[in-house]
Amino acid sequence: MTSIDGVTAGTPEVVAALIQGARHHARLSRERSADVDAHAHAGAALHAGTAVELIAKAVLVNIDPRLIREGQSVYHSLLDEVASGQGLTVAAAPKPGNKTALATVVVDLACRVDNAVGAHQSAAHAVLRARNVAAHMAQSDATQTLQVVSDMELFTAAALDALRSDKTAFFGAMGLALASDAAVRLQEQVQADAARKVNAARAAYEQLRAGLDVEKIRQLDSVLTSRSAPPDEGWATECPACDYDGAWLSVETEYEYDREGMVYGGIRVLGLTCTRCGLDLDNREVDAAGVDTTYYGEDDADWRDYVDGSDL
Repeated sequence: MTSIDGVTAGTPEVVAALIQGARHHARLSRERSADVDAHAHAGAALHAGTAVELIAKAVLVNIDPRLIREGQSVYHSLLDEVASGQGLTVAAAPKPGNKTALATVVVDLACRVDNAVGAHQSAAHAVLRARNVAAHMAQSDATQTLQVVSDMELFTAAALDALRSDKTAFFGAMGLALASDAAVRLQEQVQADAARKVNAARAAYEQLRAGLDVEKIRQLDSVLTSRSAPPDEGWATECPACDYDGAWLSVETEYEYDREGMVYGGIRVLGLTCTRCGLDLDNREVDAAGVDTTYYGEDDADWRDYVDGSDL
């Protein structure tokens, strides 16, 4: 079983049911993605999003079923409490028909449980957004369907590793091979794109500085950095191209809505812009370039430091 600091809990039969449900929807997503019909592509997005949600719930139920209950306004604090081992009890999973936590919430929590799962957080959120568009607007971008399926498989495969579940049994031997090949090709392409952009921005900035004395470089930097940064929510971070510590990491707060109104869902990285060297990365390239996207914009720290478990 997955564990945090040696703490294990969970309801094995519920975990198994969630994995099987995710497997069913993942298979349907792949099948629909091969169809030429526009509604089939929307169906692929719907099934992919459901697979992501169910496998994330499996990761959480494997730790403590309370983590997926609806109405728990301190999910992250509860996870801290479970990790600390304080007050841990055998908890029942929500009964059939009961509401559970929002998909974005369970994805974010599953990403905290396991670093390998967290590496594909942006991919999971991309799938959930595609599902929402398909569900609420009966629309889908056919050119992005294969990407959505690939993102679903990346996140699902990482979650299966966290659950120590057989990926071959989940995907099938041929399906796993295809998914693995697609994941490798996708990652290689993103890495290449990020490296190309970083190298180009670094070269352009170095060319501007060439032959200038220290004072002229200071003046140049002042002019360059005075340009307006994106008006997005976010925080300053170090640029991977020119090392400027004022590069802007753009994020947005994601929301989902229930019958009671607006519910907080999480933070999604949009990209990075550097006014000094002109670097512009999208969310996938930010990860590939090794940019620190630690929540709250702080240095790498233990996530238990962020929330006081007494808030429960």
